[in-house]
Amino acid sequence: MLTKGGLLMCILNFFSSFVSDGAKNLHDAALGEYSHESESISEIRAEMFGEELSDAERVRLDWRMMGRDARVAIDKYALTHE
Repeated sequence: MLTKGGLLMCILNFFSSFVSDGAKNLHDAALGEYSHESESISEIRAEMFGEELSDAERVRLDWRMMGRDARVAIDKYALTHE
């Protein structure tokens, strides 16, 4: 069980780490070094600037992505209509 002093120290530690992380991210962003990306942004970046694919490879990739999107849509539909 935490005492008042222990609870206060936990809150202060959390607050100080929050502020220091924010300052570090702001500093990195100001230098143009901030690189936190979501998975979908990383996929788009890799597709746009990655290795060149042949037309056949692009068609196969598009079919795979459409299949994934269809599975997600069907799963969402099935979950809402159970």
